[in-house]
Amino acid sequence: METIAALKNQDGAALVITLLVLVAVTILGMASINTSTVEMQVARNDRVYNMNFYRSEAMLNEGAALLKREEKARPYNLVDRYFNFMKGVSSKSFSQVQMSDISNWDIDPAGGYDNCIPFSLDNQASPNGYISTAYLGPSTGFSLSLSEPQYHDWAVFAFSNQEDGSVLHEMGFRLVYK
Repeated sequence: METIAALKNQDGAALVITLLVLVAVTILGMASINTSTVEMQVARNDRVYNMNFYRSEAMLNEGAALLKREEKARPYNLVDRYFNFMKGVSSKSFSQVQMSDISNWDIDPAGGYDNCIPFSLDNQASPNGYISTAYLGPSTGFSLSLSEPQYHDWAVFAFSNQEDGSVLHEMGFRLVYK
């Protein structure tokens, strides 16, 4: 009979149940904190990517406008295959550079043979991106006759690097030479 009496004794059962519930709630709270931390990092990365995406898109438009301005100021020279802002890059070396790989961009503040220009959308002293162009050659399907307009393809590149993020954009661009 003493064994049955000991099994019916429930002294401390409420304490054990309370501790188990407390442990479960603590684990649930820690999981929620971890999830919210990850979600905050994802939201930050998304914000940084979108900011760099839209900045580089704006830089693409600036690069296209720069090509148009340069072409009007100094008609395109089929020998040089670059515009004044490219700072003396020879057409042979420049046409062999793969601009879609950011490691090929020559950005030295001292000048020299740069193949891109620094660009700032916010009028900051330091640039928050770079613009470059590459001559792709005459457009296919068009006449190369000198009496007709000549169509030439270019690629405009924009690289935005802000807040530990970066985006590289490429856009095709066609100039007509009359």
